Amino acid sequence: AFNEARALRAEVEAVTAQLVQSILKAQVELHGQQIVANTVRDAFVFVLSRVFRMSGAKGEYRALVPLLDAMQHGPSPSVDYACESVADGSMRLVGRASRRLERGHELVLDYGDHPDFVFG
Repeated sequence: AFNEARALRAEVEAVTAQLVQSILKAQVELHGQQIVANTVRDAFVFVLSRVFRMSGAKGEYRALVPLLDAMQHGPSPSVDYACESVADGSMRLVGRASRRLERGHELVLDYGDHPDFVFG
Protein backbone atom coordinates (compact mmCIF):
# COMPACT_ATOMS: atom_id res chain seq x y z
CA ALA A 1 0.00 0.00 0.00
CA PHE A 2 2.86 2.37 0.79
CA ASN A 3 4.44 2.00 -2.66
CA GLU A 4 1.04 2.42 -4.32
CA ALA A 5 0.43 5.58 -2.29
CA ARG A 6 3.86 6.97 -3.19
CA ALA A 7 3.27 6.30 -6.88
CA LEU A 8 -0.16 7.94 -6.69
CA ARG A 9 1.25 11.01 -4.95
CA ALA A 10 3.99 11.30 -7.55
CA GLU A 11 1.40 11.10 -10.32
CA VAL A 12 -0.74 13.79 -8.67
CA GLU A 13 2.32 16.03 -8.25
CA ALA A 14 3.29 15.60 -11.91
CA VAL A 15 -0.22 16.40 -13.15
CA THR A 16 -0.48 19.35 -10.75
CA ALA A 17 2.79 20.81 -12.06
CA GLN A 18 1.66 20.34 -15.63
CA LEU A 19 -1.72 22.03 -15.02
CA VAL A 20 -0.19 24.95 -13.12
CA GLN A 21 2.24 25.60 -15.98
CA SER A 22 -0.37 25.34 -18.73
CA ILE A 23 -4.13 25.81 -18.57
CA LEU A 24 -4.09 27.26 -15.05
CA LYS A 25 -1.49 29.98 -15.75
CA ALA A 26 -4.10 32.76 -15.49
CA GLN A 27 -5.23 31.43 -12.11
CA VAL A 28 -1.61 31.32 -10.93
CA GLU A 29 -1.18 34.99 -11.91
CA LEU A 30 -4.33 35.90 -9.94
CA HIS A 31 -3.88 33.76 -6.84
CA GLY A 32 -0.29 32.54 -6.77
CA GLN A 33 1.22 29.19 -7.64
CA GLN A 34 1.00 27.68 -4.16
CA ILE A 35 -2.74 28.36 -3.78
CA VAL A 36 -3.56 27.00 -7.23
CA ALA A 37 -1.35 23.92 -6.75
CA ASN A 38 -2.95 23.22 -3.36
CA THR A 39 -6.41 23.56 -4.88
CA VAL A 40 -5.57 21.09 -7.65
CA ARG A 41 -4.17 18.62 -5.08
CA ASP A 42 -7.30 19.03 -2.95
CA ALA A 43 -9.47 18.27 -5.99
CA PHE A 44 -7.48 15.09 -6.67
CA VAL A 45 -7.84 13.98 -3.05
CA PHE A 46 -11.57 14.61 -3.17
CA VAL A 47 -12.03 12.53 -6.30
CA LEU A 48 -9.62 9.76 -5.30
CA SER A 49 -11.21 9.40 -1.87
CA ARG A 50 -14.69 9.05 -3.41
CA VAL A 51 -14.04 6.47 -6.15
CA PHE A 52 -14.92 2.82 -5.94
CA ARG A 53 -13.04 -0.03 -7.54
CA MET A 54 -15.40 -1.72 -9.95
CA SER A 55 -15.17 -4.76 -12.14
CA GLY A 56 -17.36 -5.84 -14.97
CA ALA A 57 -17.33 -7.14 -18.51
CA LYS A 58 -14.86 -4.42 -19.48
CA GLY A 59 -12.40 -5.30 -16.72
CA GLU A 60 -11.29 -3.42 -13.61
CA TYR A 61 -11.82 0.32 -13.34
CA ARG A 62 -12.68 3.05 -10.86
CA ALA A 63 -15.92 5.02 -10.84
CA LEU A 64 -17.66 7.79 -8.95
CA VAL A 65 -20.93 6.31 -7.70
CA PRO A 66 -23.02 8.81 -5.70
CA LEU A 67 -25.33 6.16 -4.19
CA LEU A 68 -22.42 4.14 -2.83
CA ASP A 69 -20.62 7.30 -1.77
CA ALA A 70 -23.58 8.20 0.46
CA MET A 71 -23.37 4.91 2.37
CA GLN A 72 -21.50 4.72 5.65
CA HIS A 73 -18.36 2.69 6.26
CA GLY A 74 -18.55 -0.12 8.76
CA PRO A 75 -16.21 -2.81 10.07
CA SER A 76 -18.78 -5.46 9.15
CA PRO A 77 -20.14 -4.49 5.72
CA SER A 78 -23.68 -5.50 4.93
CA VAL A 79 -23.67 -4.64 1.21
CA ASP A 80 -21.69 -5.99 -1.74
CA TYR A 81 -21.76 -4.24 -5.11
CA ALA A 82 -20.74 -5.06 -8.66
CA CYS A 83 -21.35 -4.01 -12.24
CA GLU A 84 -23.36 -6.49 -14.24
CA SER A 85 -24.16 -6.66 -17.92
CA VAL A 86 -27.76 -6.02 -18.96
CA ALA A 87 -29.49 -7.66 -21.94
CA ASP A 88 -29.16 -4.47 -24.03
CA GLY A 89 -25.36 -4.52 -23.59
CA SER A 90 -25.20 -1.72 -21.03
CA MET A 91 -23.83 -2.03 -17.51
CA ARG A 92 -25.80 -1.71 -14.29
CA LEU A 93 -24.52 -1.21 -10.77
CA VAL A 94 -26.13 -3.76 -8.47
CA GLY A 95 -25.96 -3.70 -4.68
CA ARG A 96 -27.04 -6.70 -2.63
CA ALA A 97 -27.16 -7.51 1.03
CA SER A 98 -24.11 -9.62 1.87
CA ARG A 99 -26.02 -11.51 4.55
CA ARG A 100 -29.51 -11.73 5.99
CA LEU A 101 -30.38 -8.41 7.63
CA GLU A 102 -32.98 -7.56 10.21
CA ARG A 103 -35.49 -4.83 9.39
CA GLY A 104 -34.00 -1.41 10.14
CA HIS A 105 -30.38 -2.62 9.96
CA GLU A 106 -28.13 0.08 8.48
CA LEU A 107 -26.60 -0.72 5.11
CA VAL A 108 -22.84 -0.18 5.31
CA LEU A 109 -19.87 -0.71 3.02
CA ASP A 110 -16.22 -1.44 3.60
CA TYR A 111 -14.31 1.53 2.11
CA GLY A 112 -11.09 -0.46 2.29
CA ASP A 113 -7.99 0.08 4.37
CA HIS A 114 -6.41 3.40 3.42
CA PRO A 115 -3.82 4.77 5.86
CA ASP A 116 -3.72 8.56 6.35
CA PHE A 117 -0.56 8.98 4.28
CA VAL A 118 -2.46 7.94 1.12
CA PHE A 119 -4.48 11.17 1.02
CA GLY A 120 -2.55 13.29 3.52
